[in-house]
Amino acid sequence: MSKRAVFILSAILLAAGTGCKNETTPPTTEVSLSTSNDGTTINLLVSFPPSDTLVIMCRDETPLDTVLVGGADTVIYTLDSTFLKVCEEHNFLDIAIYPGTFMSVSLENVSIGTKGDTIVVNDRDTLILISDTSGYGVISSRYVKLTEYTGGLYAPLPSSTYRDTVSATFSDTLIVWIDYDHDGASGYDGDDIFGVLIIGPDRKELRILAYTSGWDTFTGYRGLELCFKCMEGKR
Repeated sequence: MSKRAVFILSAILLAAGTGCKNETTPPTTEVSLSTSNDGTTINLLVSFPPSDTLVIMCRDETPLDTVLVGGADTVIYTLDSTFLKVCEEHNFLDIAIYPGTFMSVSLENVSIGTKGDTIVVNDRDTLILISDTSGYGVISSRYVKLTEYTGGLYAPLPSSTYRDTVSATFSDTLIVWIDYDHDGASGYDGDDIFGVLIIGPDRKELRILAYTSGWDTFTGYRGLELCFKCMEGKR
């Protein structure tokens, strides 16, 4: 696999003092997430890496890339949607920070519930599927928009192709755009959530790659969870 961009930020730490040297606790290694390039790139920011080499890998330890730290205090690794084709478990990544020790990165923490033919996201935003003879009419709530999936690993940028109501067959795939912070923005603003609504004979399933709570807020990513392609043998 070709090497993707890795940007390394270095900081020189100066220590001054006389007499006895105080012992200090080593800084904690942490990972935070953000997006860039209109939501097509995930930025993994690793603070205080404890080793000179970091290995980015899938959950099953399939390697994605290797990052040379070079003594930096902070490393920013940019990850595009290539990992969707490589990693079978799309919502987890592991970072080997030194041999035998891993940090897990979750790309999904969005509450999705189903009540009959209604899909609820984060207990507030809804999609309603109304069955008819040819399939479903899919109706969204105020801050949710829909469009047909036409291929590719990225959701289209809002808002020209998105609308409130879409007609779907009994075996169809739709792209869902959610204005997550409810600010009413008419286009992509970095605080959006994108997902795939899979409609089949026996299921109505919404899949989202994001992170919406906890120590980090990771929204705005337009890479799609395309595991339905895996099941069709089209990876």
